[in-house]
Amino acid sequence: MTGVSREWVRPGLRLHVIGNYGAYVRIEGPHLIVVRILHGARDVNAILVNPGA
Repeated sequence: MTGVSREWVRPGLRLHVIGNYGAYVRIEGPHLIVVRILHGARDVNAILVNPGA
C-alpha cells in the first residue's frame, strides 16, 4: 500500500504529499478514493480531526 498511514485521523486514511499539497486518500478494493486535498499551510487537525470545533 502506498502513502503514509493516517489511521489516527480515520481508519484506512493515507497521505500522499505532492509539492505543497497533501492528498488524503483511502483504498477500496481496486479503487483509490480521494477524500481531501489540502495545502500544507492548512490546519489539518481543525479540518479533518475536529471539524466544526
